[in-house]
Amino acid sequence: MATIYVVEDDGAVRDSLRLLLESEGFNVVASASAEAFLSETQPDRAGCLLLDCHLPGMSGHELLEVLSRGKMEVAVVAMSGDPDPALRRAAERHGAPLLVKPVPAEDLLRAIEDALRAAG
Repeated sequence: MATIYVVEDDGAVRDSLRLLLESEGFNVVASASAEAFLSETQPDRAGCLLLDCHLPGMSGHELLEVLSRGKMEVAVVAMSGDPDPALRRAAERHGAPLLVKPVPAEDLLRAIEDALRAAG
């Protein structure tokens, strides 16, 4: 089963996502910030990054830029509680759907499966 990399600064949300995804059989690696993700994680093609766009420090949008310039190839699903049009365009430029929080579990799981399938 694929690994889902969760980057979410809210500990309760991060824990809820971990429980949901593990209950679906995914391996989960969770980080509280974009910086922690970059320093602690080496994602592979069989994974999907579940990314909160509004993070302290490096934003989710900035992390997408870093990933697009580097050699990390991972499918991305972006999330935001406040999805302004600029953020939506940025996510689309990186091929990432932008889900509005709170995200129903079935919508989240479908987006992850779609992203993994598209990344092939």
